[in-house]
Formats: sequence, C-alpha cells, structure tokens
Amino acid sequence: AMMQKWLVILLGALGLFVGFYSLAISQAFLGANLENPADTLLHFAVGVWALASVFMEKGGSVQA
Repeated sequence: AMMQKWLVILLGALGLFVGFYSLAISQAFLGANLENPADTLLHFAVGVWALASVFMEKGGSVQA
C-alpha cells in the first residue's frame, strides 16, 4: 500500500508540473502537443485529484 501511495503522489506532482509547464514555458512537452486549454485543465484536475486522494481522510479532512 505504501508503494501505491508514492505512485499516486508522483502522478499528482507530474500532473501539476505538466499543467504549469504548458501554461508558463511551452505548449509542447516531450512530443505531447498541449495547445488546447482543456489539456492544461485536465492535467491540473488529475494532479489535484491524485494529491487530494492521498492527503485527505475518508471524512474529507486533511491528514496532519
């Protein structure tokens, strides 16, 4: 279970990184064309969702 947690953290961080990268630096990332604003929103949504699933308890509060 611990390995899965770190994998989800990595996925969330990568999603946020690619989202910020497509906004601030370039619309191309390792061959992926990120011209559509929906691509950026999708990466932000996946990143936030992944990190929230790791750091939120079942009741909806943030873990300490």
